[in-house]
Amino acid sequence: MPKKLSPDKVLFCVVIILVLFGIGMVYSASAAVALEHFHSTSYFLIKQVVSMAIGLVLMMSLLNTNYRIFSKPTIVYTLLALSLGMLAYLAVTNPAQNFSRWFRWKSISFQPSELGKLCLVIFLAFYLDRNREKLNNAYQTVFPLLAVVGTVVILIMMQPDLGTAIFVVLIAVVMMFIAGVNWKYLGGIFLSASLLFYWLIVRVPYRWERLLAFVNPWKDPLGYGFQPIQSLIAIASGGGTGLGIGQSKQKLFYLPAPHTDFIYSVIGEELGLIGASLAVVTFGILMARGIKAAVNAPDHFGTLLASGLTLMITLQALINISVALTLLPTKGLPLPFISYGGSALIVSLMAVGILLNISQYST
Repeated sequence: MPKKLSPDKVLFCVVIILVLFGIGMVYSASAAVALEHFHSTSYFLIKQVVSMAIGLVLMMSLLNTNYRIFSKPTIVYTLLALSLGMLAYLAVTNPAQNFSRWFRWKSISFQPSELGKLCLVIFLAFYLDRNREKLNNAYQTVFPLLAVVGTVVILIMMQPDLGTAIFVVLIAVVMMFIAGVNWKYLGGIFLSASLLFYWLIVRVPYRWERLLAFVNPWKDPLGYGFQPIQSLIAIASGGGTGLGIGQSKQKLFYLPAPHTDFIYSVIGEELGLIGASLAVVTFGILMARGIKAAVNAPDHFGTLLASGLTLMITLQALINISVALTLLPTKGLPLPFISYGGSALIVSLMAVGILLNISQYST
């Protein structure tokens, strides 16, 4: 019988370090932008601190909630319906707007796709565990699962948010692989998704231009190549030890979205190769502790859930850092715990709360 231990202290400390580091970097990266647009250097900082407080409260609540509650059908399907409902509402009410990814009320905003990722991971763990005996039955298991994942992907693409849609597909495929779904299904999903996303990129001019800018950003240095070029300049300017906290020059209206999508570039410029490398190492430790929690989980559901939550955080970090280093085309995925964004921070801390609860149990 599994015994309850103390939560993973290393995982807890790593997350707290990342969150506090993120608070400092958000202020450093956003102060000039906040002063220009909101006449206060601490505008984004205050909002991020509030989100951090909410996220930490939810994290501690989930840490003290047995993770098996998420294996109950009523809970799982309620969460799935909630996330699908919010995504569908945005798709119906704002079908033609480029900024229809958020619910907004006065100065408060919430991005449903962030919660949707967490709810989907919980659903995948539940569904793959419950159907483990007929996992490779196409009509009873694989196709119904793909219908749910496909619905989430379509609703996210309607926002439009192709980057998050691709991210969701990657999470689903990897979790299906971990669960033991046959290669022929995984290969078919990957091929079909690749062809679909390629078609969606080719038929949308700005996506195609963004892809061309990834291949050769200097071909259009003032257009679609502007972001990757400015990101590389920021990182190269930092050298080995960086210019110092608060000393970034690229964040002064050269580097787009310095406090959100490209905050890693500011880290590279202000803290240099050493600071940027330490950030990567910290996420590596988080991944290792998440894998340990998954391996030591007392049941199949716990293993799948811990794997999915770890993947959700670390894969997003890998993609964000790769974009900043121009190893991938520009995507609108924030750096977990560090980038400005209340929805992302709160949901990431909720995911960690569940992961910490799983880490309390051992076989």
